[in-house]
Amino acid sequence: MYNTLAYLNWTSISFAPSLFYAIYAAEIVLCLFSLLLAPFAGLALMRAGVIHRNFRFCVIGAVVQLSIACLSRFVILYYQIFDLPFDDTVLVLASVLRDEFFGYFSSILGGVTVERLVATFHTEWYEKEEGTFHVFLIVQAVIIIPSLANSILWIFMFIPDIVNFGFFAMQLLLSTSSLIAIYRYNQWLLKRAEVDYVDYSVSRTFQLRENCCMMKYLIGIFGVMGVMSSVAFILYFCYLFLPDELANVRRVCIALFDAWGAAEQVAITYLLIRRNTAIWTKFEQLFVIRSVRRLCTVVYQTLTNDAKVKNFLAIFEASPAPVELLITHLLCGAKLYFTGFLTLTWIRYRNMIAIHLNSTRTAFAPSLFYFIFGVETLMNIISTVIMPFAAASVGRAGRAGQDL
Repeated sequence: MYNTLAYLNWTSISFAPSLFYAIYAAEIVLCLFSLLLAPFAGLALMRAGVIHRNFRFCVIGAVVQLSIACLSRFVILYYQIFDLPFDDTVLVLASVLRDEFFGYFSSILGGVTVERLVATFHTEWYEKEEGTFHVFLIVQAVIIIPSLANSILWIFMFIPDIVNFGFFAMQLLLSTSSLIAIYRYNQWLLKRAEVDYVDYSVSRTFQLRENCCMMKYLIGIFGVMGVMSSVAFILYFCYLFLPDELANVRRVCIALFDAWGAAEQVAITYLLIRRNTAIWTKFEQLFVIRSVRRLCTVVYQTLTNDAKVKNFLAIFEASPAPVELLITHLLCGAKLYFTGFLTLTWIRYRNMIAIHLNSTRTAFAPSLFYFIFGVETLMNIISTVIMPFAAASVGRAGRAGQDL
């Protein structure tokens, strides 16, 4: 027997399957969003050259760990949803990786503290970046090895749940306090360096300012994450210690714990990008991000400004081509009758579930299927909104004699 992070099966959620599948659906969406955001976060971090290379590698390492945790959670959900045996080797491996991420997340501030200590006491050597990569490797070893050892011990039942839980809490407390201490120490050194004109050093002052800036950046992020993590700790605490008479409440708590963890993963990825100006600037400059923002702007303006729709309709109706007029009315009709389109599309998909999939085939996850069809409906609406503008651009280019 093993401990795993698959806590729920069909029997344990049979009292409220729709509730649990709705929670699963929300968790899957959050994990997918986190996975989609992770590579762009990594690219932005790599291009933020004003930040020390090892610090960027530490943050990228956190993003990679987060992605691995999301993938391992998908494996765990697969075993839970399809009610597979919980002693399978793949599930055990996924549980080890995900539990290791909890330890990594709890102790990452301690690893950064080690990296910033080296930057504080070996300023001139560390500033050059050459020959300092082994510092990053040591930092990762300090974080990963204890977390992985704790996970293996818990999975193979050498330590109980409360010890595993306490290990995460202890790591988080020690890491946070050590980072705050070294941050205060760097602030003190910086103030002393600015008033000491005899031993003033530009490189040392620059390094101290970078230390303070980077540590303030992380403290701000993990201040928010600390508040969110407190909710997760409460949910897990309720799962462990509520009496058996409240077994159903315990199951809801552990399902919410996993979903809340997925929300934390999205939040930490976003904050790692947003809280630093250099990283955020590089993130906004990525081609895919620019394209998505431009698309969102077009959709928003389309949905909120009917004058533009009428303007494009007027341009089309002034055209002598009957085919173009037909396309205009077909495409813009869906936009002008937005509510009717939404209703008819949703009815169509509900009928499709009843005819092609039937209630027996969707009984294992009805909320998940409705969520998927809802997303598809939204995508159809967005494409319908955008198509008239694309057709209008084609029509205007053709009338002006331009090459497409």
